Amino acid sequence: RLSRPRIFSTGSGETRDSLVIRIECHDGTVGWGETYLVVGARSAADALCGWLVGQAVDAAASILDGLGGADRWVLSAARIAVDDVRARQRGIPLSGLYGERVRSRVRPYASSAGYVSGVPLAATWIAEAEAVRAAGFAALKLRIGREDPGLELAAIRATQSAVPGLDWMADVNEAWSVETT
Repeated sequence: RLSRPRIFSTGSGETRDSLVIRIECHDGTVGWGETYLVVGARSAADALCGWLVGQAVDAAASILDGLGGADRWVLSAARIAVDDVRARQRGIPLSGLYGERVRSRVRPYASSAGYVSGVPLAATWIAEAEAVRAAGFAALKLRIGREDPGLELAAIRATQSAVPGLDWMADVNEAWSVETT
């Protein structure tokens, strides 16, 4: 249960539910993947992971590569779990499966908790940006896309003016069309 409803561009929720996929190989190596618990995810995960039973992990990775039409949330979680096993068996970090390391450190950023019902956007985002800066973050990703783009842009500009010194990002969470962007 969340301390307040989480309102984002395409929906809202009062809980943070996750679907966790655990894959265990014959040698005892375990891999984990996680995604949002969206409608139908559990049954899609059961079906998808059922196809992987008895497969070698590299074969499982190939199977998943060919499933472009599968539920994208579940497919992603299953792929992370399979790749987690593959990396553990090779004794390398998960990132090592995807190519050469390009940096040794990653700068963290804070991610907005979304909209607050009944509170103006700028007020919500300014309070959040001040808290983020006080917590030591140098960057904030705002979750946008629920309101009119012009209103949101004005709220973003007001927030940036009120809380200078942060780097800014925005995540529309698939709420806008290509034409809107």
